[in-house]
Amino acid sequence: MAERTTTRRETREQRAEMMRHNDFNAAVRAHIRERDGERCVLCGKPGREVHHILPRAKGGLGTADNGICLDNTCHHQAHRQLNVEKQLLRYRERHLLTYYGLTHPAQHVPIERIENLRALQEAGCVSLLPLRRTR
Repeated sequence: MAERTTTRRETREQRAEMMRHNDFNAAVRAHIRERDGERCVLCGKPGREVHHILPRAKGGLGTADNGICLDNTCHHQAHRQLNVEKQLLRYRERHLLTYYGLTHPAQHVPIERIENLRALQEAGCVSLLPLRRTR
């Protein structure tokens, strides 16, 4: 008996499920906006769009260390210009990994850690200060 191959529809559904799995949940999205002060990390203008530094299509996860706030213009550029994508990867390595105490680019902040931070903040035990860019 021949083995059954996956249909295009099944492949598309599997890909869609993987994409949903790698999206930011509400707690992580709120944390990223607060961490970045709802400002674009590239130009400093007000920006609430949360962007995956490493795209989901390339295996990027929906974790806080892989997300940044961008304004509409910079978000558009991030998806279309390779030099902006490289700049964002450097930003992750230089700023976000140290902010979260990660030592290797393959490490990620677990969602439980973000949810715990949110709970502590709501209880008034900790204040999450926005990440400030250093030049």
